[in-house]
Amino acid sequence: MSKDLKNATILVVDDDASLLELCKNFLEDQGFNVLTAPDGKEALDILRKYPVDVVLCDINMPNLDGMTLLKTIKEENIDADFLIMSGVGTVQTAVQIIKMGAIDYISKPFYLPELLVKVKRVLEHRKLKKERIDLDTIVEVLKEAKNLFLSLNISDLLNNLLFQLDKLFNPTDITIWLKDEKEEIKLAKLIGNLLRRDSRVLSVLKDLIIYMKKKERPLLLQLYEDLALNEELNFLRPLCKHKISLMASPIVGRKGMIGAVILIRAQEVPYGPKEFNLFNIFISQISLQVENCIFYTRLQDLNKEIIRSIAKAVEAKDYYTKGHSEKVAFYAVRLGNRLNLSKEDLDYLYWAGVLHDVGKIGIPDNILNKPGKLTKEEFEVMKQHPVIGMEILSQLTTMKEILPLVYYHHERIDGKGYPEGIRGDQIPKLTRILSVVDAFDAMTSDRAYRKAMEWDKVKSILQEGKGSQWDPDLVNVWIDVVEEENILKNKGNKGEKN
Repeated sequence: MSKDLKNATILVVDDDASLLELCKNFLEDQGFNVLTAPDGKEALDILRKYPVDVVLCDINMPNLDGMTLLKTIKEENIDADFLIMSGVGTVQTAVQIIKMGAIDYISKPFYLPELLVKVKRVLEHRKLKKERIDLDTIVEVLKEAKNLFLSLNISDLLNNLLFQLDKLFNPTDITIWLKDEKEEIKLAKLIGNLLRRDSRVLSVLKDLIIYMKKKERPLLLQLYEDLALNEELNFLRPLCKHKISLMASPIVGRKGMIGAVILIRAQEVPYGPKEFNLFNIFISQISLQVENCIFYTRLQDLNKEIIRSIAKAVEAKDYYTKGHSEKVAFYAVRLGNRLNLSKEDLDYLYWAGVLHDVGKIGIPDNILNKPGKLTKEEFEVMKQHPVIGMEILSQLTTMKEILPLVYYHHERIDGKGYPEGIRGDQIPKLTRILSVVDAFDAMTSDRAYRKAMEWDKVKSILQEGKGSQWDPDLVNVWIDVVEEENILKNKGNKGEKN
């Protein structure tokens, strides 16, 4: 008999005291842990207090019969399998109980070796069932880990990771730690009352991260007041007063540890080996994705800084447009906020504002800085800057979402714009927003060929251009924003991205 089966606990339930004693002695001799009850009511009290693997139960008993006991076990989701002992004339009832969820039955009277075979069969069935459940759980964990692969945005990934950890492992507190630009592992995300209630907990967890960085191995710890910690883990002693169960696993990348996840459960039911195993499977599955997200985010930030430098280089070619791109970005976000756009759309508007004129770097200085009106030929050259801008930005995959905004920002509602001459709703909404605020900043700023216009004149031009140059609804909303938020009063100050 396997070690797992020998360690099983069996509850024998029968109102025949002699049979109860006989079964108890025999099963204990086989190495089982055996509990007994004279009726279903007492058996139910035992099942509610102690873990039991198999209930060996008579059908007809006082107080609570076998059928009602099984029904109650199912209703209360008590994790115990049922083996029926049926007397003469009760086989039909036994079959009915099996349909209700019992695993097997044995007819009275029976030989003890026959009982042993039946008990082993039920335990083997239980073992296979638990293995299937464990396998299903692993599949579910892998499925949830795969769901995290849907985004390369580190913020989205961390929020999804918090959600999945909470769903799968039911912790009271979670901390996620990641390497920063200086290659130091710092706290990236946390949730939990204990962490906020006792500031020293976070300090101890920082020390645990340092310890894990040296060992690069997961830890399962039951931290209670009476725990005798070994010397190298003695720094965890302040956590013992909280009586917590803790699981910690390193996030290991291609070149070593890039972070860690620590789960705390401050409640009566501690984490066990199975949960610890699942936790480590989950973290190992997401480690590569976390590393990819960190790399992608840093690359994205680097790309944006490079492009921002190019945008500033464009402005350096023309003193009068200095700060124009940042102001357009600020205005676009202000208008987007008033329209209740999503955070994602606001982000697109901001970067499109910063980069909308990046193509002017390819326009000759004598055209870009000409103080007077451009000739027809010169204007044709100037009209190429959205095309040049799109060509520059199309080389960066992180900029693909703002390409339409940059390319179409000089299109008009009446179709008389450039470079494509599209009209109305053919022009993306975010581009129409950008077009309004771009024109606003151009009119309210000094240029080589004129001074900044007064608001009344700008407002009049915007209103006259409704439905021909600009989206009329967006013009109306922007005029309200300018006047209600006193935009022009602080026009010299750059806004921050929201």
